Amino acid sequence: MKDDKRPGLWPALLAFCLSVLFAMGALLTWLAFSPLPSGESLGYVDLSSDKSVGVNGDLYGLESEDLEQVLVAIDRAGFRWLRQRFPWDAIETSPGEYNWSASDAIVSAAAGHDLELIAVLDGSPSWARAEVDAGNSLAPPVDTRGFGDFVSAFATRYGGRVACYQIWDEPNIAPHWGAREIDPAAYVRLLREGSIRVRAADGDAVVLFAALAPNVESGGQNMSDLLFLDAAYQQGAAEWFDLLGAQPYGFDSPITAQPDAGELNWRRVELLREVMLSHADGGTAVWAVSFGVPVPDVAGVAEAVELARKEWPWMGAMLWAAITPGDHHGQYALLDDSGEPNATSDALQQATLLPELAWPGVY
Repeated sequence: MKDDKRPGLWPALLAFCLSVLFAMGALLTWLAFSPLPSGESLGYVDLSSDKSVGVNGDLYGLESEDLEQVLVAIDRAGFRWLRQRFPWDAIETSPGEYNWSASDAIVSAAAGHDLELIAVLDGSPSWARAEVDAGNSLAPPVDTRGFGDFVSAFATRYGGRVACYQIWDEPNIAPHWGAREIDPAAYVRLLREGSIRVRAADGDAVVLFAALAPNVESGGQNMSDLLFLDAAYQQGAAEWFDLLGAQPYGFDSPITAQPDAGELNWRRVELLREVMLSHADGGTAVWAVSFGVPVPDVAGVAEAVELARKEWPWMGAMLWAAITPGDHHGQYALLDDSGEPNATSDALQQATLLPELAWPGVY
């Protein structure tokens, strides 16, 4: 063995290697936690690493002044994501004839406030749905191809300005599946059609599985979200979505109550995750596309968000259920009737100012 005549070499090399490793770690941390510039594709990031927050809006058809007022409030609250429904029945009232005015206003205004859009695409027009569903615009279409044409037109028009496309909403409960029994296989056919058409029109599209309604019934016109998701996987759904949308709600149970298939509580989403794992789909992230706790349980807001961020590393972005009292889930509104932030809004802002945005691990 040769004597080393340069005793200072190894300490210097060690110091150099450590400095390189430190720099690489800092760079990776910055890349993981830095927010995406507006319009940048989500296809290049781990969807579970986005720990930002957002809110659901009910903005379709608002006058421009009212729309701007709501978006200013969302902007001031520091939200990154806006989930908004774009009703097929209002946009394509006749086959191939589209009225984009309300959609254009929302998409343009959201971009003006640097908000990332999750577009919920559902609601069939009268010409596309079954006669038995004549009075129910939430019912699915008879033929999936008509929906595919609408989705294609939507994604072609707004590609690059819409980050995520949710294919239908709550297909596991009436009235969202019309006057028929809940049918996971039929939903998967609709999902497949929508997914193929979205991806063809927008190469950066992120496709969301429909956000299932928390439910404990076994079938008929209402089906457990757990049973529905399991059946959808059995029908090959995994190929047709990039992200699972979930709806965690506190209901009347303590936030820490154990998950139970027969109970509705905050931690029920853990059972959805177990279904995903049972189908070897642990690589797909879950986003809380609509969440809430009983209002005005200010302490519950903080407790719910803290539990999610500490115990659900597979959970990405979280979007509060409503912004104004007039929204679909207006009981969770973050603004009062005069448009001012309420106590729930303050609690949510405090709860989401967490020191870490992501946790290490494989999700």
